[in-house]
Amino acid sequence: MALDRKLPALSALRPDIAVLQEVSSQDVSRHPESCWIGNNPKKGLGVLGLNGFRVRRHTSWDPNIEFVVPIEVSGPLEFLLVGVWAMHSRAVKRVEERPNRWQLLQALDVYEPLLRSKPCVVAGDFNNALLWDRAGKASNHSAAVQKLQDLGLVSAYHLNRTAEQGREPDATLYWLWRQNSGYHIDYIWLPKAWVPGLNAVELGDYQTWVGGHLSDHVPLSINVEDALIKPVGSGNSTGEWRDETRPPSSS
Repeated sequence: MALDRKLPALSALRPDIAVLQEVSSQDVSRHPESCWIGNNPKKGLGVLGLNGFRVRRHTSWDPNIEFVVPIEVSGPLEFLLVGVWAMHSRAVKRVEERPNRWQLLQALDVYEPLLRSKPCVVAGDFNNALLWDRAGKASNHSAAVQKLQDLGLVSAYHLNRTAEQGREPDATLYWLWRQNSGYHIDYIWLPKAWVPGLNAVELGDYQTWVGGHLSDHVPLSINVEDALIKPVGSGNSTGEWRDETRPPSSS
């Protein structure tokens, strides 16, 4: 919320692509390259394109899968982005033939052909972690992890920190703004072929973001070097990759 007040902090991260949760359509629409979805104009999921990156909602977007949106990213690089703000039982809509599955799993099933067609990043607030998994639970985080891995994606944070799912040393959410109530529930998943270009994975600090009353989440950011991830021709996420001369890009 109140994105205008928080823009200086966001801008300091120098993002090319920003995935934002609990943001108003009005605040997002002020940016020339942006997408927004939601059932409440004051609080939804927004994606911003900056530094020459363009973002367009993909024509395959299904509004019944609330708060998960496929985005076509173009400009210096072209790839797919699936922006996530998982709402679990608070989502009003469902894909009818998959009524018992949470939004992220619905999205990964429905958009699977699209996600396999070209390099794809899945990023956002999953509102989930392995510690909440239970036998038979539709929204088990382990199910999403397995599906993302089957799609040839890797979690940038877990790769960079050599951490296991459920044993993250760093939190991304501080429940009720308390420093001692931290959970890791925000993720960025990348194509395996992008791993050689992953330069850095960073988390915002508690004092700046939570202590400064900007958010109860801290930002998760990655930096990838375009020259090491740009495909030859159209290709796909498992295709051939070549070096090109261009400064690194962050998202």
